[in-house]
Amino acid sequence: MATKEYNFPYPILFEDSLDYLDSDIQFNVKEASIVDNKLCFAVEYTLLCDGLKEMLDNGLVKAIVLIDSPFASYSQNFEFDKGLNQLVVQIDSNRVVDKVFLTFQIVSKLKIEQLYLKEWDQSIFNVPFEFNKGDVLAFCKTITVKLDASEIGKPLSSIITVIRGGEKVEPLTIDFERSNEKIAVILNEETYDHYYFSKNYNNGTFNKIAQSVLFLSVITEAVAKIKEEMVDDAECEGVFFERLWVKSILARAAKLKISMQDSSESYVSIANKVLDSLLNKAFSTLNSVIENMATNAECIDFGGND
Repeated sequence: MATKEYNFPYPILFEDSLDYLDSDIQFNVKEASIVDNKLCFAVEYTLLCDGLKEMLDNGLVKAIVLIDSPFASYSQNFEFDKGLNQLVVQIDSNRVVDKVFLTFQIVSKLKIEQLYLKEWDQSIFNVPFEFNKGDVLAFCKTITVKLDASEIGKPLSSIITVIRGGEKVEPLTIDFERSNEKIAVILNEETYDHYYFSKNYNNGTFNKIAQSVLFLSVITEAVAKIKEEMVDDAECEGVFFERLWVKSILARAAKLKISMQDSSESYVSIANKVLDSLLNKAFSTLNSVIENMATNAECIDFGGND
């Protein structure tokens, strides 16, 4: 957010602020790591301003870090404990995508009337101000942490977004150009309804089967497209290879010691491997369902010979 949006109509402390004299504020991400599928941030701030420190001690304001991952529509505030300037934040890794933005702020916890701090530049601010709950009294520049999809350990299903199309669209359309982050899979209304019914039926019993039917075909197409792009860009340095879904697939393949450029395996074989043998899991689920039905029914006769 631009400084001028904060810096009106009352004094704000930020880096190189002219509103405060002999004051400073700094924010730092000491460590970013992944532990047990949790994204962990160790953060700290330093504050040189007795007036704001006293307000923190008295509970009039609070120190928070706003963590935002816009591509995943994730945003949450985390509050520092009173008297502490360090905080460890843990987030489920599957809730964030590509980049995480961390912004430190000191905000008002309640309405404050007639506030005046001796650190304000009296040549600019020589009268008390009123602060409403949520007003920002200090902030630091946003820090961006770029995530490596391979390190986060999310399933490849996280790079696929399923979209409901209209009645007249094809049953299945794969769009690699709609987003740099995810592969868009567009299903017509009938196919979409069938997919989600199967996926969610009986508390997700058929989830792996539904995913294998859809995701295996999608990732197979994605593998083919990646190998096609590698023909013209052997160094993988072009814009195409900066896309999150491309990096995710390549990272998973590298972890399995599969060379996309040199492998003679079929596209579908590579796709099944990077999907953690999803096809085998789907058949295993199906077998369990059939065995359960056979155990609990006198006669079973369904399906055809196709």
